[in-house]
Amino acid sequence: MIDLEGPSNPADKDGCKYTVTYICCFCYGIFIEPVFCLKASDVRRAFARCIMRSGTLPLLVLSDTGPELTNLLMAED
Repeated sequence: MIDLEGPSNPADKDGCKYTVTYICCFCYGIFIEPVFCLKASDVRRAFARCIMRSGTLPLLVLSDTGPELTNLLMAED
C-alpha cells in the first residue's frame, strides 16, 4: 500500500512538504520517506527507497489517492 500525503505546513527542517507512506505486506513494515515536491522523479525516488528498505519487490501496489500518484510514479522525465 502506498500513499502520498501533503503538503504539510510548515515544511520540515530540510524543506520537505510531502511524505510517501509505504506499507509492506511481506515484512509488515511501514516506511515513510520525505519528498521535497511533487516532481515525478522525486516521487519515484522516494518510492524506490521504500522498496529497497523493505527488501522485497511488490507484486501489487495499492493506493487510495487515485490516478495522480500512478501518473507521478509512471511519468517519464
